[in-house]
Amino acid sequence: MTAEGQVQCSCQSGWKLDGDLRSCVDVNECGDFTNGGCEQLCANHPGGFKCTCREGYKVRTDDPTKCQPVCDPPCNNYGVCVAPNSCDCPPGYPGPGCSAMCSPPCAHGGTCMRWNKCLCPLGWTGAGCHTAICELPCANGGRCVGPNICQCPSDYSGPQCLLPLCTPACQNGGRCVDVNKCTCVGGWQGARCQIEPIQCQKPCRNGGVCVGFNRCRCVKGFTGEVCETAVTTPCVPPCQHGATCSPHNTCTCPEGTAGLRCERLTCPVLTTVVSMDRAVRKAFRESYVDRCGPLGVQLCTKYRINQVRVYLQAYRLAETYGNVFSIQLGQEWMVVLNGPTILKEALVNQGDSVADRPNLQLIIDSCHGLGLGFSSGHLWKQQRQFAISTLRYFGSGSKSLEPVVLEEFTHCAKQFSEFKATENVGAVCELISDERFE
Repeated sequence: MTAEGQVQCSCQSGWKLDGDLRSCVDVNECGDFTNGGCEQLCANHPGGFKCTCREGYKVRTDDPTKCQPVCDPPCNNYGVCVAPNSCDCPPGYPGPGCSAMCSPPCAHGGTCMRWNKCLCPLGWTGAGCHTAICELPCANGGRCVGPNICQCPSDYSGPQCLLPLCTPACQNGGRCVDVNKCTCVGGWQGARCQIEPIQCQKPCRNGGVCVGFNRCRCVKGFTGEVCETAVTTPCVPPCQHGATCSPHNTCTCPEGTAGLRCERLTCPVLTTVVSMDRAVRKAFRESYVDRCGPLGVQLCTKYRINQVRVYLQAYRLAETYGNVFSIQLGQEWMVVLNGPTILKEALVNQGDSVADRPNLQLIIDSCHGLGLGFSSGHLWKQQRQFAISTLRYFGSGSKSLEPVVLEEFTHCAKQFSEFKATENVGAVCELISDERFE
């Protein structure tokens, strides 16, 4: 308010009174020739302004009205950025950002420190870090190709090329002592220790002859490293119950078995008194035990078996001795199987083991278990294969026998034709061939 009592308006910095002297308008500081005092660009805004820079420059931190160039990468090694991405570098640092340059470039991880000067890692040296350092020198013409790594000539090997090589290599424990020179051990001879000595540390047995280094030549019937094992052929008929076949077609029976083929079981005898109920005659108590069953004892049977209810007796025995047990009936032994699971396992899964013929003493004494009608197991398969192949050789299963059969039939028919037909002969022929004999 003035002295005359009139109201006078004023504006804040960056604003000025309008013509009505009551309102304020923005002052454009960037509109005059001073450009607001900005070195490059001036940006006006209500109540003020701001200095900015062109691309490649940035506002200086010490003077917001001034601009300074920007260099990417920044100038190092005391270089000065004089223009966008342009450095004024000191001598020896002509690279981008005033970095040092080495020609050729530093190899193997070396760092270029200044003009053509590399800082090499451990194990390398030279102007460009191309020269390897071997603390122990490479011998016999070897060349250092890496830190403590020697490249040896063809006749040497080892870290320092001190080990000679033999080509081809020494054999049988021989040692290469010089280039292509072997020292042999253990009696071996030859340029490469390849000639075998005739020397057996363990003497050959059973008439065997030493023919090389720990190598025996055995006579017929023996084998093994020193001919210690006798060669045995399979026994015929085969041994049973785990017996081993010995020379001269004899069986060595294990404990608890006897017989020529170990077919009989000889187990300890233990007698127990039990009641068989309905399986035997009523009110009759007998003694029995299982033969080579769960307790490995022999069955001593004195009770009389009820043939009608024998299945009940087997069922009773199974409750005590399991679903598989053996029992002697007279001089024969029987194996009793109870339950469908056991039957399937025995007859289906283990069919080859239970598909043998019984070993009757009469057949063993008369035929010795030979022949298609009396043998079993592997021997039966071999004899069956031989019989089939032999019959095929003679024409079985082919038409080669047809002419012979027809010729014999012709002679037979001729003989029949000489007889006078009778009613009986005619009836027989009509029944056989559906034609009357004429």
